[in-house]
Amino acid sequence: MGHADTSDWNHLTTGGECSAPPDCHRWITVYYLDDSYVSLISKIDEMLDESDGGSKGDFRFRKVSTDNNYIFLKYTPLQN
Repeated sequence: MGHADTSDWNHLTTGGECSAPPDCHRWITVYYLDDSYVSLISKIDEMLDESDGGSKGDFRFRKVSTDNNYIFLKYTPLQN
């Protein structure tokens, strides 16, 4: 689990790390290998974030390379 700001993340970075509220949250991170999950992940994004893309919203995803993929789910605000 990491922490990052809630702004728009670029797919080429892991998101901007932050140290204090109000726009700083803990994120649950899931690593997956199989690219066959991409369509399922897009459906989840559609359900949770109205298909706003992998770098925005409470549910985010990032493909680093073949067989190197991540899902991020906003968990809780970081407390001071």
